Amino acid sequence: MIGFSQREVAAVLVTELVILALLAVPCGLLLGTGFATGIIGAVNTETVRLPLILTARNYSFAVTVVAIASVLSAVVVLRRLNQLNLVGALRAPE
Repeated sequence: MIGFSQREVAAVLVTELVILALLAVPCGLLLGTGFATGIIGAVNTETVRLPLILTARNYSFAVTVVAIASVLSAVVVLRRLNQLNLVGALRAPE
């Protein structure tokens, strides 16, 4: 990136990842709840009854998984960025 140091590029990438994760978690929780409700509603018949049990533990597990995946993703990106020669990347033909 023209005019950016590796630290600035890393800050942009990590900030973007954090913003996307913070926006995605509530949307994912709402969509997941809706999908679970729909699936359980479709599966329930006269012979089969499945309860929909959603607890705070379910939601916290989902948030934890997303947080861990985001941190691992950031670590991988930052390691790859440290190996990248920014000047060489600018000179590379497209």
